[in-house]
Amino acid sequence: MRIVESNEAERIANELAALLAHEHRRASDEQARREAAEATASELAVQLTLGRAELQREREARERAEAQASELSTLIIGDVEEEHAAARFIPAPRRADRRFQRLQRVS
Repeated sequence: MRIVESNEAERIANELAALLAHEHRRASDEQARREAAEATASELAVQLTLGRAELQREREARERAEAQASELSTLIIGDVEEEHAAARFIPAPRRADRRFQRLQRVS
């Protein structure tokens, strides 16, 4: 080990103190960035969970609406088919009823 003068020792001590302070600031900055990143990740996770829940509610509402629309469509189509069946022309048997119909018209 070599012997140094007190001025040189003081200069070396100051350099070491400056390096130590710089490293401390860097570590503190890194810790602050890490904490900010963790907070952001936590917030994003909450938003993602809320978004997924909203999508699930929308999906369920859409499925209910589709089921109701299908029911209504079936009811409407059923009513239209009944109207077609009721409005369908059914011809009378050929000869005997026609004379009877003519008699009803004349009377």
